[in-house]
Amino acid sequence: MNQVKCSRCGTIMDDYGIQRLRIGEVIGEGGPHVLGDMEGQSLPVQTNICPKCGMLEFTAANKRVHYC
Repeated sequence: MNQVKCSRCGTIMDDYGIQRLRIGEVIGEGGPHVLGDMEGQSLPVQTNICPKCGMLEFTAANKRVHYC
């Protein structure tokens, strides 16, 4: 496992693994609203969180993932 340093404070970040971020959905008053044809898409990202300052960092989990 590669250790990632926080870009804000330099502390080694905690690895929260690969998470899936939903794309194309806005959560607001009245509940979720789906935008256009992007319904149900998600992007896999590597998630790191700094235990000192709370900085949250996402990086592409798979270089072959492309959304246009």
